[in-house]
This record gives sequence, C-alpha cells and structure tokens, in this order.
Amino acid sequence: MRWAPWRWPHSLSGRMACILIAGLLAAQALTSTIWFDRRHSELIDLPLRVLGVQVADTMKLFEAQPEAERVRTAARIAGPAFQPTVLTAPPADLPPPHQRSQTERLIQNVAQARYGRPLYVWVQEMELLGDEGQTAGTWSMLDARAPSVRYSIVVHVPGRPVWLQVRGVEGENGADTHRLGTIADYFLRIYLVRILIVVLIALFAVRIAMQPLARMTLAAEALGKNINSPPLDTQGPVEVRRAAEAFNRMQSRLVEMLAERSRFLAAVSHDLRSPITRLRLRTEMLADESQREKFRSELADMEAMIDDTLTFMQSGEPEGIRSTVDVNSLVMVLAQNMRETGATVTVTGKAAAPLSCFRLSLQRCIQNIVENAVRYGGRADIAISDSDKALEIIVTDDGPGIPEAEIAQVFEPFYRLEHSRSSVTGGFGLGLSIANAIAAAHGGFVQITNRNEGGIKARIFIPR
Repeated sequence: MRWAPWRWPHSLSGRMACILIAGLLAAQALTSTIWFDRRHSELIDLPLRVLGVQVADTMKLFEAQPEAERVRTAARIAGPAFQPTVLTAPPADLPPPHQRSQTERLIQNVAQARYGRPLYVWVQEMELLGDEGQTAGTWSMLDARAPSVRYSIVVHVPGRPVWLQVRGVEGENGADTHRLGTIADYFLRIYLVRILIVVLIALFAVRIAMQPLARMTLAAEALGKNINSPPLDTQGPVEVRRAAEAFNRMQSRLVEMLAERSRFLAAVSHDLRSPITRLRLRTEMLADESQREKFRSELADMEAMIDDTLTFMQSGEPEGIRSTVDVNSLVMVLAQNMRETGATVTVTGKAAAPLSCFRLSLQRCIQNIVENAVRYGGRADIAISDSDKALEIIVTDDGPGIPEAEIAQVFEPFYRLEHSRSSVTGGFGLGLSIANAIAAAHGGFVQITNRNEGGIKARIFIPR
C-alpha cells in the first residue's frame, strides 16, 4: 500500500496553520515527557516511603544490639523484599553526603522522621518493575496495575560506625492502579484534549492574523471595480499598516494617473476637432455641391472615428459615479430607442434586483452589443438572467456568425470582419472592444460564441 504524497496547502492561511500546529504538537510531544517523569515518581513514591520506614526500624533495632549480634539479626529479618547486610566499612564509590538525588532525599527524610536522628542514604540501584517483574518501559508505566521497585541502598548514621546495605523488591503494598483510568488520563487528557485545544487555538490565531490580508484582498477586488473605492484602514500591526499605506499610495497614484489621462484626452479631442471644424467651414464655401457632399461625408467619418477612438481609450475608466441602476428599465428604454430606428429588438427575462454599476458605461456596453447584432444579424433578441452572484445579459441574432478562427480577434481594437473599411457597412471595429473594456471595468467580461442554429450569442457577464 502506497501512502498518498503530502500536499502542501495552497493558501497562506493553511500553510501558517500547518506550521503553527506542527510546532505546537512538537512542543506538546516534548512536554508529554513530563507526564512520564511524574508517573515514574508516583509509582516509586509509596515503595520508597515504605522502604524508609523499614530502614528506620532496622536502624533502631541495630542500635540496641552489640555489633556482633547485628549480623545475626540482619540474617534473621532478611527476606525477598528486604535483605539488610551489615557492612564493616563504607563502599568506595559513595559520593559526598551533601550530593543527594531526589530519590535519596525522599528515603532519607522518611527514615529520619521515624528514626528521630540524622542519617544518610545512598541509592546504588533503583529500577521500576512491571507486573511480571520485568523492567518497566513506557507502556508498562501506563499498563501496570501493581508495579514494584528493585533497589539497593546504603545507610549510615553519622558519628557512629554503623553502615548498612539493603537490597530487595518493594511493591505497592496492596495498592491497585486502575489500568484503564491511567491510559485514559494519558491519551485523553494529555494528548487528545490538549491537541484539540492546540489545534483550535492555532486555527483561531491564524484566522486573526490573516484578517488584514483578507481585507487587503477585498480592497484590491474593489479597486478593480471602482478606482475611487474607499482607502484601506491603516490600523493594526506595523507590517499591516505599512502594507495598507503602500496600497493607498498606489490607489492615489492610479487615480491621479487616470485623471491626467482624462485631461490629456480632453486636450487631444479639442486639438483634433478644431481642424475638422475649420475644414467643415471651408467645405461649405465650395461651389460644387457634389464635392461639398463628399467632403461632408469624409469629415463626418473622421469625426466619428475620433469619437470612437477616444471612447475606447476612456472605456477602462467608467463614466460618472457608481450607483444603483434598474437594469430592466435601462434595457427596455434602449430596446425602444432601437425600435424607433426601425430595428427589430425583443427583450425577455428581468433582473431580480437593481445592480450597482456605472449607468452610462453599462448602457454603452449593452448598446454596442445590440447595435452590432442589428447591423450584422438583422435583429437582436435580449435575454436577462439574474442571480445572487452575477447579472447576465445575452444578445442573440440571426446573422451569418463568425468564423471560429476569428472569434478571439473581434475584441481587438479596429479589427473588422467586414474588410471594406466603410463606416456605413461595418463601423470602425471598436464597438466590441469598447463593450468588453467596460465589462472588464465592472469586473466582468463579454463572451462571443456561434449559435448552432445560426448567428452569434454575445454574453455580458457583470458580477454583483
């Protein structure tokens, strides 16, 4: 069986959560060793206290006897659990009395309290045993019901030539540890509950830490729809404030750049129209009526091309301010205006709720698509489809359609399927480009596809 490869989360919040949880779990695994140390201390505590009492009683017994009698007494009271041996001299490897381990201090304190005078205890061997007498490992500390301690200690009364070595195995003296309770305490309280708390805290912390980034993401999306959207709040940690301030500066520069472009286009529009106006005045001074009419037509085409070009250059910057628009009314008025010019336009469906958009820009977007359908397809059928997420306006016609190889090119500026370059038969090739740019400024798009029954379907998608 092959394990599935580890997949690193794609989101930053997921990666932060994984890193934080992994670190906390590693720390939890290390701190769980404290439980085993405590468990070990609990298991040996009672046997060591019993041993301390036995040592004190033995020392009291020896104190009342001559030295020769102590050896016989030690042999008489010896058993499997307690085997005292009288030493004639201290072992050579004993450390100084002031160097005491926690285990030695426990036995010594219990023995001194019962003996009534100072004495020293050295531990030579101390090993925790399981139920079967085996060395207790990690699982044995969880599973053992009646663990015991194998020991070897040396006892000395300071100021007196009394040295005693005691070996044996001391148990819990009838105490019975509940096995399931111990396992439940370790796995439930130490691991399951704590890990669950750690994971919840990590997820909560990541959620709080990622909120500024989420706000910045929403602000970036809002900026794509409305360049004049409110600036980001510059509160929070230093890094968040700096990022928000940088984002706000970028937005200010974009607003200024677009304003400068609008001023430039206004100046260009004025400079381009001035010569056309002078040419129109000179045209009216021509004596030949046929020549005058030709010049009028050419000048009208030039002015229309300039208007369309400037409109396309400004199409990425919506006209007016964003407002709540009744799309149903907007489409019905547009369809009625087209019918008054002799075009065949139908409208089906309706928007369930008003749309927040730039009215003039959206109207031009729909109008360009409808005019394109009427020009090339003879009619335009408008269908409105609405949902909580987006508004769709679908315009179909009965024209010849578009070659599949050219569908991707129809949104390019000045690209025309009709190659005569006549404005009467095909316009200037900017209508779809302007419509698509306006839809993009609203966060949407325009999609062109061929219909199976003939003609094309233009889909205007505007997210809510």
